[in-house]
Amino acid sequence: MSKMIWFGLAVSIFTMCFAFQIDTTVLNASMIDNRDAVKQASEASIQRAINKGTLRVSERIEIDQSVFNKEYEDFYKSNNDFNYEGSTRNFKVVKFNTSPAMVAVEGEVTNKSTFMKTTKDEDEDVSLVFKNIVIYESKSKIKMPGGNVD
Repeated sequence: MSKMIWFGLAVSIFTMCFAFQIDTTVLNASMIDNRDAVKQASEASIQRAINKGTLRVSERIEIDQSVFNKEYEDFYKSNNDFNYEGSTRNFKVVKFNTSPAMVAVEGEVTNKSTFMKTTKDEDEDVSLVFKNIVIYESKSKIKMPGGNVD
């Protein structure tokens, strides 16, 4: 009888460790994918949303907010590589500023936890948020051919 109790205890500990390992692997992959998607989407969409004409020294860089929102949504959705069936993704533009040209965005990914299911009777979600701030400013005070921004 004693051997069966130890075997059952070892199997339950192994199952909990296995579920914990799955959760940490999925969470790590989701975090890296979300971080890269938010960063790449914010930088690429601000590139498309600014006016890149030949700027005079006294002019400000203008960002078209509707273009940025559309481009950010498209880039964020296309940059998600890790698709886990128990995860949901949300993104939003937190702050939008025209002087200086600045955008603050965040992306959130929520995963269902396998480890919490084995240790408790309730469903538990683990959520990760990554924020990114992109500030655009001119390279110099002197007028350059082609504008002062890349």
